[in-house]
Amino acid sequence: MNIRSKFNKYWRSFIHIVYPWHCKVCAKRCESSAEQGICELCQPQLPFCNQTCNRCGAPLSTVSLGTHTICGQCLSQPPFYDHVYAAFWYREPIDQLISELKYQKRWENLSCLMSLFTQCCPPIPNQAQILGMPSHPRRVRERGFNVINQCVRAWHSEYHFDYSLTTHAHTRYTPVQTAKKLDQRRRNVRNVFAVRKALKSDHIILFDDVMTSGASANECAKVLKQAGAKHVQVWCLARAHRDWNMCLNQP
Repeated sequence: MNIRSKFNKYWRSFIHIVYPWHCKVCAKRCESSAEQGICELCQPQLPFCNQTCNRCGAPLSTVSLGTHTICGQCLSQPPFYDHVYAAFWYREPIDQLISELKYQKRWENLSCLMSLFTQCCPPIPNQAQILGMPSHPRRVRERGFNVINQCVRAWHSEYHFDYSLTTHAHTRYTPVQTAKKLDQRRRNVRNVFAVRKALKSDHIILFDDVMTSGASANECAKVLKQAGAKHVQVWCLARAHRDWNMCLNQP
């Protein structure tokens, strides 16, 4: 832990004493600054991602678990990205925390979400370069801030790693993906990403807040590999999936 990370830790402890957190789930006071919005009793009940396809992060069925760690879709049509890591399923209370941050600017949710993410994410490979999923400038102006960039900066304030928020860009304004079918999502993001700077590593971790169909991540990974990346992972706060019956061990 570097000096800046230690300072942030002590600063959060001080803030917690003056303005204590209350759990977003049960509303009880969080007794330690490390909890940051989700108490220790509620944290084990969060919708952690598990039993997923090693390639795309979608839930695997019970039948698949005994024989494969890659789903049939990825076996027949492998995506350009090589692996997806998601900390949570996009379900309560994680979906609410993300939505409040993005659309209501609830900044306290940023530290809560990134603290939860860093507690359970795998170690960052030494050679990896972390890039944020790019948003079109018009979309950023509409929202008032870039949620992906803010997440990466909050993550970097705790852990030292090489990252860039300007290496690649979203070059064409596109309608939101919500409510679109998979083929429509793919057409919507086709040829919208471009690499602006040379990659510092051939191992890329692409960070996003929520991954749904994976169409944007796949298109972005394609462009990154064309620019020289050999291995592209997608790490995200939450993974959404329409077939919730396949999400095992979830309430």
